[in-house]
Amino acid sequence: MVSNKHTLTLVIVVVLLLILLSLIIWIPSLKKRSQEASMLHNTTVTQFNFDDELESESYNATNTMALTEATGGCRGALKELHVAIYAGPGTWRSGLEALFLYLESRGIKYDVVNETQILGGSIENYNVLVIPGGWAYDYFKSLGYEGENRIKEFVGNGGGYLGICAGAFYASRTIIWESRSYYYSLNIANVDAVGPKEGFPWPTQGYVAINLSDEVQGLGLNKTYTALYYGGPELVNPGSDVYVLAVYGDDGEPAVVLSMYGSGRIALTGVHLEVREETWPILDVLMGYLAGCWTP
Repeated sequence: MVSNKHTLTLVIVVVLLLILLSLIIWIPSLKKRSQEASMLHNTTVTQFNFDDELESESYNATNTMALTEATGGCRGALKELHVAIYAGPGTWRSGLEALFLYLESRGIKYDVVNETQILGGSIENYNVLVIPGGWAYDYFKSLGYEGENRIKEFVGNGGGYLGICAGAFYASRTIIWESRSYYYSLNIANVDAVGPKEGFPWPTQGYVAINLSDEVQGLGLNKTYTALYYGGPELVNPGSDVYVLAVYGDDGEPAVVLSMYGSGRIALTGVHLEVREETWPILDVLMGYLAGCWTP
C-alpha cells in the first residue's frame, strides 16, 4: 500500500514538472508572437503626397476613358452606380482622397461608410463596396466576423467589391505577409495575397510597371502603366475562375484580377490605381466590370 502511494505521488510530481516545463517554454514564445503581431498590425500607414500626381480635381477630359469609348453603354452604367467607400479604422487617408477625386471626375455617386454602418446592413443600399488601402488587420478588428458576413452576403447577392491594396489582401483566400500566413480574410476571391513585394520592404513605397492583358488593351488602353506600389499584394495562385487583368512587370505575378463570388463581381488591385491620373483608365475598366457592362 505504501509503495503504491509513493508511486502515485511520484507520478503526480513528474506530471506537474512536465506541465511547469511546458509553461516555461510556451509563455515566452507566446509573448514573442504577440509582440510580433502587435508590431505588425499596429504599423502606421503614412500619408502620401499625391498633389503632383493629379493635375486637378477635375479629370482632364482629353485623357482616355477607353472603356466608355469602346462600350457606349458603360458611361451611363457608371453614372448609375452608387458606391460605398469604407473609411473606418486603418484606412489610408491619402488613398481615400484620391478615390473621391476619381469618382467625382466620373460623375459616380458615393458615400463614406464606417464599421457601424456595415454591421447595421446599410451597404445593401449600394451597388459597389470599396475597401481601400490601409491595414487589413484593422479592418478585421473593427468589422469582426459579423461584418465579414455582412460583406459576403452583400457580394454574394450581387453587389460589387473593389479591393485596393489592403482591400485586396482582405478579400483573398489567405494573407501572407513577410512569409507568415494569416487567416482573418474574407475568402471571397480565389487567390492568395502575398506581400510586400521583393525589393519593397515595408514601409517602402515606389513605382512599379504593370502590364495589361491583350483583351484589356483591346479597349484602347496601353500595354504598360506605371503605378504606385505601397505594400500591396501579389495575387498569386489564382483559381480557374479568376481573370488576371494585369501583372507586375518585374516578375509577372498577378497585380490586378477580376472574379466572382456568388452573384457578385470582385475587382482586386495590389497597386494604387487611384493616386495617378494616368492609371484612372484602368479603374474605369474595373468599375465597368463591377457595373456589369463589361466582362472579359
